[in-house]
Amino acid sequence: MSDISKHVMNQIKDEGIKPRPRWQFILMSVLLVLCFVGAIVTGGIVMGLIMLKLFSTQWDFVSFAGEKGLPNILDVLPLIWMALLVFVLLISVWAFEHTEHGYKYKPALIMIGAILLSTALGAVLYFTQGADLVDELLQATLPPYQAMEEMMEAKFDLPERGILPGHVVVVESATAMQLEDFRDHLWHVELDQTSLVPLKHDFADLDEGMTVFVIGEKQDEDNFIAQTIRKKGLLPPPQFLRDRLHKRFMNNHPLLNLMLIPHP
Repeated sequence: MSDISKHVMNQIKDEGIKPRPRWQFILMSVLLVLCFVGAIVTGGIVMGLIMLKLFSTQWDFVSFAGEKGLPNILDVLPLIWMALLVFVLLISVWAFEHTEHGYKYKPALIMIGAILLSTALGAVLYFTQGADLVDELLQATLPPYQAMEEMMEAKFDLPERGILPGHVVVVESATAMQLEDFRDHLWHVELDQTSLVPLKHDFADLDEGMTVFVIGEKQDEDNFIAQTIRKKGLLPPPQFLRDRLHKRFMNNHPLLNLMLIPHP
């Protein structure tokens, strides 16, 4: 027996080291796999929410320099969700590395795989409106989350600049409604009858409680003339992203084109 073997045997004897039962290794392996799967699923949900926030943001309202009272791009990015996504991905890498065969793979390769899986799951949630359901559930059950969302939306509450977001209170007719903005102020909104550009939606398409963005002109402290109406959550991905995806993927994957068609 070599000196190293003797030293190891003596150390085991002196410290009273005993082998662990097999069930402990099996349990640990199962827990690590569950942790990895849970992290990927959580990452997919977070990725779906990130897509929802990015694609429903009124990017043409955003000033990259924060000029003229408009929100800065950093004010509207879902930074909290992005940080949570990074945290979840790191957990998934740690869990996979500690599985029985995880040591065979490089951490960078595991991270790439986790990102791809989370992105794929997030895309499915986004395009099937599962992310909308998760967002609504969080707002209904977590008051701080709802307050954070309203604070983000309130950054676009700029009636002096012709941007009036809020919740539909009462639809009086196809051309008139009551709207409550994110500062709890009640507005009487009328459709611009003189506009030469027809609206895709009139007020008859709106439901009470729906969040909308009204673009038009402020008349006074209580009245607003609407020229354009946007329903929250009905926006397609930003144009620059659609153009890039179309250029890179559409030739080989025409089905993706259906996913990027703007919602009606």
